[in-house]
Amino acid sequence: GSQKIAGITGKFGLGIKNEAGQRLIEFCQENELVVTNTLFQQHKRRLYTWTSPDGQHRNQTDYILCSQRWKSSIQSVKTRPGADCGSDHEVLIAKFRLKRKKVRKTIRPIMYDLNHIPYEYTVEVKNRFKGLDLVDRMPEKLWVEVHNIVQEVANKTIPRRKKCKKAKWLSDKALQIADEIREAKGKGERERFAQLNAEFQRRLT
Repeated sequence: GSQKIAGITGKFGLGIKNEAGQRLIEFCQENELVVTNTLFQQHKRRLYTWTSPDGQHRNQTDYILCSQRWKSSIQSVKTRPGADCGSDHEVLIAKFRLKRKKVRKTIRPIMYDLNHIPYEYTVEVKNRFKGLDLVDRMPEKLWVEVHNIVQEVANKTIPRRKKCKKAKWLSDKALQIADEIREAKGKGERERFAQLNAEFQRRLT
């Protein structure tokens, strides 16, 4: 609703709060959350998140909740009425800015092609193991030496595993149907939109 509740909602909500809305408020109060949809003043078409099948009724029924601690990082929250999401609900987008903590770069492990281990790897590892001094050795130091031998010989003899290209998430036909869905929605062709959307969903499964 449009009534402001300190620390929980702003004054730019849409409609009147009902029983479900009150439960949401109580949930936010218990978990120190803020309803970000209500913080920014904008046109009503950017506020409503649901449209009835006949297009006559609109309401705000979907929300993005954020910890009160991060409230200042939220820059905007609004719907995208023209987006195709195969639903009578609108896509709701939040824009926020966070200061990222600098982390050290991790060294990615070498991926060996274990299906093509050459015979020379086995021979060299065996020969170098034979040269190890096993008498009165500390287990930790011996393990480090064994590890180094295996790694050095592997780097020299075993080929790297080739990266596999990821398959396309959507086929060309699915992308074509998505364009037709967008066209049908723009022209208000509800029956055609429903048929195309059903076909699109089948291709995703």
